[in-house]
Parts: sequence; C-alpha cells; structure tokens
Amino acid sequence: MDSNELFKEIKKLIDDQTKRFAQQDARFETMLARQNEHADERITKQDEHFEALLAKQNADTSNRVAEQDARFEAMLARQNEHLDAVIHEQKLWVQEQLDRQTLRIELKIENDVTKKLDALFDGYQITHDKQEELDSRIGSLEKRVDKLEIKAC
Repeated sequence: MDSNELFKEIKKLIDDQTKRFAQQDARFETMLARQNEHADERITKQDEHFEALLAKQNADTSNRVAEQDARFEAMLARQNEHLDAVIHEQKLWVQEQLDRQTLRIELKIENDVTKKLDALFDGYQITHDKQEELDSRIGSLEKRVDKLEIKAC
C-alpha cells in the first residue's frame, strides 16, 4: 500500500469515527433532552407535592393558632371572672370595715362627745341660773340700798 491509499484509509477511518461521534452526540443529546424532560416532570410533581404539603401545613398551623387563641380567650375569661370575684370580695370587706368604723365613731360621739356636750350645757345652765339669782339678789340689794339712802337723807 502506498501512502496515498494509507491516507485515504486513515481519512475514511477518521470520517467514520467523526460520523459515529456525531451519531453518538446526537443520541446523547436525545437522551439528555429526554432525561431533562423527565427531571422537569419529576420536579414539577415534587413542586406540586410540596405546594400541597405546604398548604396542608398552613391550614394545620392556622387551626392550631385558632385553637390556642380560643384557649387563651377562655383562660383570660376565667382569670377575669376570678379577678372580678376577688374585687367584689374586697369591696365587701372594705364596706364592712367602713361600716364598723362608722359605728365606732357614732358610738364614740354618742357616748363621749354627747355626754361632754350635755355636761357643758348643764354647766352653762347652772352658771346662767346662778347669774340670774345673783342679778335678782343684786337688784333686791340695790332696792334696799336705795330705801336706806332715802331714809338716811
């Protein structure tokens, strides 16, 4: 074989190999496109699945939050009722203390102050009566002095 034939054979082999590589590249491109389509489908399905799970989780979370709100409202209502009862008891206790203190003050006024006022009034009355008696005695003494002066003159 001469070198031209050898080059032709080599060129033919290279052309064959180039065609085979091109065919293989085309097959790989087709396989890659199918694989990408398949991956896209799987990703879309996973996205849909995750969306559904997320929606369910959001609904569950909303329900749980609503339940907690209801529990907290009930607890707050019970606490408010308890505080109202305590405040009512405190009001009754304060009113009882006020009534008791008012009664003590009224009794003190009745027993001590009224007696002292009566004693002061009685003393004033005695002093007034004594002053009237003295005024009357002075009046009668003045009349006697006047009679004695008339006789002495």
